[in-house]
Amino acid sequence: MIIYAGFFSTNHLANYYAHTGYVSGNQVYMQRSFELNPYDSKALFDYYVLQRHFYKDNEKALSALERFLPLYPYHTGGLLASAELMIQRHDYAGAMNKLDFLLTFYPDLTRAHEMKAIAQKQLGQPASL
Repeated sequence: MIIYAGFFSTNHLANYYAHTGYVSGNQVYMQRSFELNPYDSKALFDYYVLQRHFYKDNEKALSALERFLPLYPYHTGGLLASAELMIQRHDYAGAMNKLDFLLTFYPDLTRAHEMKAIAQKQLGQPASL
């Protein structure tokens, strides 16, 4: 019972730090959240948003997505964001892998097709229809 209560308290404390860090833009709170619960998927995605849009740190944003996606491998927003960051880093082959995976279960996703065409062009491949 004490183990469960300890985990329960730690998990709630991790959620508190993640939320407070996200709302305030405080990276220290976010890091504290990850120390308490490194698999908090919401905190990982929020950390991606914070790094990408508030701090403009695309490397940390991509790192957060790489930790998030194994938890939710079919997350459309996460896969699109990951592919977009890879394209910005000129990792076109990596972006193609993410987009091909995404298009296997969302074949009509327009944004994925647009990004795939960009990656294919940069790789010198003909665009697929």
